[in-house]
Amino acid sequence: MPRSAAVIPSLPAPKIAVVEGAFLYWTADTNLPHRPHLLKVYVPLGSPMLLSLPDHGTRLEFAGPLLVGPDVTQQVHLSGPRLTVFLEPETAGFRICRFLRRHAAPYLPLAPDLVAPLLALRPGQTWGPRLLNTLIDTRDRLRESPLWGSCEAPPKAILDVAARIVTGQASSREALAAAVGMSARALTASFREVTGLSLRRYGQWAKLTRAVAAAVMGVPFAETSAIAGFSDQAHFTRSTRALLGAVPSGIPFERALMRGNFYAGLGPRAADFLASLRPS
Repeated sequence: MPRSAAVIPSLPAPKIAVVEGAFLYWTADTNLPHRPHLLKVYVPLGSPMLLSLPDHGTRLEFAGPLLVGPDVTQQVHLSGPRLTVFLEPETAGFRICRFLRRHAAPYLPLAPDLVAPLLALRPGQTWGPRLLNTLIDTRDRLRESPLWGSCEAPPKAILDVAARIVTGQASSREALAAAVGMSARALTASFREVTGLSLRRYGQWAKLTRAVAAAVMGVPFAETSAIAGFSDQAHFTRSTRALLGAVPSGIPFERALMRGNFYAGLGPRAADFLASLRPS
């Protein structure tokens, strides 16, 4: 898809927009080798991107959208502006995650027009329903692609358990298993096979997500731990350090609420913060 300089957004600092089931990240920097558990789509905005996959001994240069699977060690080398779309495994990326894992495929090129609506978005605009509708449209188009139908749907029991964890309704492993009619052992094995995470680890990420959402909406960090379900402030701090590589006060969010979704612009400390993220 042709792009002119006039349509490439200005990126004075990294920007993050967060909506239901996904978040977008604009930047133009190099990052450290890392191994995220999220499915992501890289979209170069102008010049091609260079991506290293150390575990596969591969370097890729690409000018169109590229889907990179979860749990893949990767490093983006300095390139032009880019947009990264992260998809949570319990939403739009579920079947694609499974396809990539089962076929040992760390990445998959996508048709450039698949994410064309995303290229029309601009940092600094009021992102709200328009952004959410764009992501829903992208998800629906992925569902219509041959790739989407190449794996069976995740078991409903696992979706139900994931929903209970994400919404803070989880209790013990035994209670979750009983709620969906499975043994605790079978649930543990099936949940890890589908999501790639243990129930405990998934729960930690869900709590952290709720805590960050509350913090971005202006709730003091001292109160977010209780809202998210952490036992105390120290537990929240330990989990944030373990999962994000930084204590809560070191995450440079500019807090604002926009139309029901939250927006965070990484400020002047963004480079230091991103550089401090340790490989997982």
